[in-house]
Amino acid sequence: MPRHLAPGVYIEEITSKAHAIERASTSTTAFVGITQRNSLAADRFDPDKVTAFTSFRDYLGRFGPVLSSGDDMGLAVQAFFLNGGDRCYVFPLSNNSSTASVLLGGMRITANGDGPWGNRLYVRISETDQESAVFNLEIGTRNNTGVFYANEKYASLSLQASSENFVGNVLSRQSALVSADIDDTSTLPQATDIEGIALQGGSQSSPSPSDFRDFYNRSLIKVQDVSIIVLPGQVWAADGSGNEIISATLTHCDDTQSSVVIIDLPKDAELTNARHVERMALPASSYSVLYYPWVGMNNSLYSSSANPTISKKIYLAPSAIAAGMWAKIDKQRGVWKTPAGIEAQLTGSVSLRFRVDSHVQEEISPPGINCIRDMGLRVGRVLWGARTLANTRGIDMRYIAVRRTTIMIKESIDNGTDWVIFEPNDPRLWSSLKSSIENFLFELFRSGALQGAKAEEAYFVHCGLGDTMTQSDLDNMRVVVNVGFALLKPAEFTVIKIEKRAGV
Repeated sequence: MPRHLAPGVYIEEITSKAHAIERASTSTTAFVGITQRNSLAADRFDPDKVTAFTSFRDYLGRFGPVLSSGDDMGLAVQAFFLNGGDRCYVFPLSNNSSTASVLLGGMRITANGDGPWGNRLYVRISETDQESAVFNLEIGTRNNTGVFYANEKYASLSLQASSENFVGNVLSRQSALVSADIDDTSTLPQATDIEGIALQGGSQSSPSPSDFRDFYNRSLIKVQDVSIIVLPGQVWAADGSGNEIISATLTHCDDTQSSVVIIDLPKDAELTNARHVERMALPASSYSVLYYPWVGMNNSLYSSSANPTISKKIYLAPSAIAAGMWAKIDKQRGVWKTPAGIEAQLTGSVSLRFRVDSHVQEEISPPGINCIRDMGLRVGRVLWGARTLANTRGIDMRYIAVRRTTIMIKESIDNGTDWVIFEPNDPRLWSSLKSSIENFLFELFRSGALQGAKAEEAYFVHCGLGDTMTQSDLDNMRVVVNVGFALLKPAEFTVIKIEKRAGV
């Protein structure tokens, strides 16, 4: 401590003895399922090397452009970022896959990534000059009428590795779609017809429910910051037969208690009354959320020149849109704010698959269906529901904000108290632990996350011998903390138990 020898005002920085607890991430979304390229088997993921995407541009750099309306993953990630999402992981699962290619003279053109997406690529060769041994190359797709449309163009390419325009180097540096390997430098590719030649052989097998379970148990469980899961392309059957992949995902969420899965219904499943909902036999869990109906969006594949015959509108499952909206409202208001209402206005939407009025909502909302409503020109289309699929009564987790806030508090405290592991399990530890958690909850209280006019009405923290622990706990190096907090809805205390090992 410095010595103060002269009159004056002195300011010193004093380090708090309480360990600060940071809020856990609430909006990082995991997209799990089939991608059109660069898929991996469930046992090949390294959870220590996964990279989060913070923009749709990041996704395009890894998985390439969306080339068809069947690219559920690409369209979902695009809708997520369009509606406020700011961070996600994409886990591309596949059983087995192969890469599309085509042999043109002594040159093989191969898609940049495995999967069926490569079969949509076409190569057009023109202006082949046998004397100078150069050619022009275009890579593109065909529209619905079979007309070739170039995405990439390269001029005066050579098969010779010594050339500054060596096709292998040029494509390696510049092409997002293909690469080139030379089998025979003396056989120049011949000019193709005006519509080009298709790449062939790209394929992948759909992952099974056991592949998803294996992925969750091996890999996703080790990715600490995921709190939302979306399954592009997976829908819960309207006839009540369910979906094994969704069920496997929900089992993961129920077991880990750290994430919520947003599930979808089939596009053409119309709900008009409670009986329709009952027939679907939806999973009754607070870790599952469902939105209805599908959302009409501007079709990014439409082009008046390249694809004039396809629809300007495409219907998307609402799960990714809702995940983006959750992230947006978490950032603006906090996870305790229900992600619904006027501020939950959809971006990019042009219509809804089915109209939902007040009468329909009164029928299907109590069983847990969150409606998407068109509130007219002044407001637009908005999320208009706040429930999980939990079917319990009274003090429960029927509300999205309650379930997600509880996850955030539990994860924050659990992550922020790992320091106790090597501390002596004595009253000093209990006091320090209690102070850390109380400071964290007080900040939530000040932010408006908890009920009560004063702190003692909003939360409590108990930790001590004879209170939360017995002598047997101490002998077995367990430190137990009971934490209670009054969330905004329901207006009663939710209690969680945090248990750590100390003195080890």
